[in-house]
Amino acid sequence: MAPRAKSRRWAAILLAVYMALAPLGASEPAKPVSPQHPWYQGVAAFQQRDFAAAEAHFREVLDRHGSSYAARYMLGASMVRQGRWEEGGEQLRRALRMAEDRQPATVAIAYTDYRLERFEKVCDGLDSVRGWQERWLPTVQRLREAAYCIDPPDLFPRWTGR
Repeated sequence: MAPRAKSRRWAAILLAVYMALAPLGASEPAKPVSPQHPWYQGVAAFQQRDFAAAEAHFREVLDRHGSSYAARYMLGASMVRQGRWEEGGEQLRRALRMAEDRQPATVAIAYTDYRLERFEKVCDGLDSVRGWQERWLPTVQRLREAAYCIDPPDLFPRWTGR
C-alpha cells in the first residue's frame, strides 16, 4: 500500500472516531458575557472617571467571582483615584501578591507610597522588581527622582562653594 493511501485511511479513521465521540464530549457553547456584567460596568465607570461607581462594580465582581487579580487591581486603582491612598494601596498590594506580571501593581503601589509621603518605600518597592519593561522606565525614574528630591535637606551636605 502506498504511503499516501495509508495517511488517507488514518485520516478517515480519525475522523470517524472524532465524529463518534463528539456527541459524548459536547457541551453547551460558552454564553457571551452581558454588557450588564459588573466588570464591564466598572470599566465603563472608570473610563468615565466615576470612580465611586467603578469601585462598587469591582467590589461586586470580587463578591460574585472570588479573588481576581484584575478586579482587585482595578478596585485599588479606583480607590486611589478617589484619594483613598491607604485603602487603595492595600488593595494594590493584595493584587501584587496574586499577579504574575508584577510591574503595573508595583508602580501603582510606589505611587501611593509617594502620595502618603513614605519616600523610603518608593525606591525599595521599585528596586524589588527586576527587568522593567521600557514603557515603565519613565514613570519609575520620575518616582525615584521625586522621592530623592523630597528628602529633608539636612540629610545631604550642602555645597558651600569652596
